[in-house]
Amino acid sequence: MPLLPAPLAPVGRRVAARLLDTVLLGWVTIFVVVEIGARLLGGDPLGRRAVDVDLSAFRTIVLMAVCVVVVEILPVVLVGRTLGKAMTGLTLQTVDGERPGWAATVLRSLLLYGPAIALPVLTVPVLLVLLASIVLSVDRRGLHDRLAGTRVVLAPERP
Repeated sequence: MPLLPAPLAPVGRRVAARLLDTVLLGWVTIFVVVEIGARLLGGDPLGRRAVDVDLSAFRTIVLMAVCVVVVEILPVVLVGRTLGKAMTGLTLQTVDGERPGWAATVLRSLLLYGPAIALPVLTVPVLLVLLASIVLSVDRRGLHDRLAGTRVVLAPERP
């Protein structure tokens, strides 16, 4: 007997998960960019003077991308959810009900975080467009989910 598809995630839980993931990613990124990028890779390791963080530097963009890989992509590929999704009882899967692979996860994350890394002024407009695409669609799949072939669903209850 085939399994029934998992119920779609409520919009409120999706927003809560995204906020948790964004805050975590922000903290990790600030630590990595300032502490590792500025202090260890060319700044003042003892903190005797103010650290200048050049957000237009290629090194900073690479460090931010590494943070996205560690916080967003690896957890989804390995266990099907980010920390924010785990805390809100959600999981990410393909439209076939499988755990997303590298290609789908990277594409989805690129659509979510690419504009913020490339041009930070686009962060809020892009997130608003993605949120509107979730709220206005019947199946609650945002533009990033449609292009990546994924969907956010309620995590199955564990016995």
